[in-house]
Amino acid sequence: MRLPAGLRSRPLGIDDVDEVVAMVNRCELADSGETMWERADLVSDLSADGVDLDRDWVGVFDGASRCLAWALVQRPWRAWVDVDPEVRGRGVGTALRSWTEERAREVESSRVAQVIDDRRSEVGRMLRAAGYVPLYASWILRMDHPERPEPPAPPDGIDLRTFRPGEEIELFTMFEEAFREFEERSPRTIDSWAAMTVDREGFRPEDMLVASDGDRVVGGAFLLEAEGSVWVDKFAVHRDYRRRGIARAMLQSAFSRSYDMGARYTELNTDSRTGALPFYERIGMYVRSSYTNWALDL
Repeated sequence: MRLPAGLRSRPLGIDDVDEVVAMVNRCELADSGETMWERADLVSDLSADGVDLDRDWVGVFDGASRCLAWALVQRPWRAWVDVDPEVRGRGVGTALRSWTEERAREVESSRVAQVIDDRRSEVGRMLRAAGYVPLYASWILRMDHPERPEPPAPPDGIDLRTFRPGEEIELFTMFEEAFREFEERSPRTIDSWAAMTVDREGFRPEDMLVASDGDRVVGGAFLLEAEGSVWVDKFAVHRDYRRRGIARAMLQSAFSRSYDMGARYTELNTDSRTGALPFYERIGMYVRSSYTNWALDL
């Protein structure tokens, strides 16, 4: 990897997780004014299907062994790259982008893609110049909580409750069937899904909200508490039960949880593949930030 003088790259390991998270949060703070990542986020990402912990992530360090940039390639074609503001504009991002492309080719991916904050327009221009094209748009939406939210009102026959051990397979299947409808989305295994949800560091049953019709799981929302907010990380309703108010009821439950814990807002992510943006806006959520998914066919 061609890097500026004084910087070096090496494969990352589990012992580097905290250092990488700290560096990514420095990037988030500079770019958006707040931090969004914690250790459990990276650990769960590293548990995704097919991640080779010896070859799929790399870090850039200075002489004091501080992590100043990193890259991760996830199967089948997702890449993550972050560069500390201290060393931006020196070719580090370009070097890491080239590394992700080469690594994707090694594992015979047909494409490599990055999600870029639209406020980082210079990165978008760099990717376009390198042959990348916009694949789809995504947004982070926020609901503020200046007053107590309306209580959840699920439709008749639908129960909103917390996760029960033993229903992992049914819940996973519901999420997979719902997400499989979207283009450019690769299926997960239950082990990968569990690592990101019920086996995630610090998971509690109340972190997974479940909508059920009798014994049948028909919806779910995975809630992550952060400082001052709740993040709805995974959110789906089975296609046979949509347009009945279940999604709204689950969100109202998440909003109430946020308010009760003293959080200022609740956030979630959606993208242009789902067509769900108007729904979220109708219930009072608003776009806080927007992103573009840039892709390069290999």
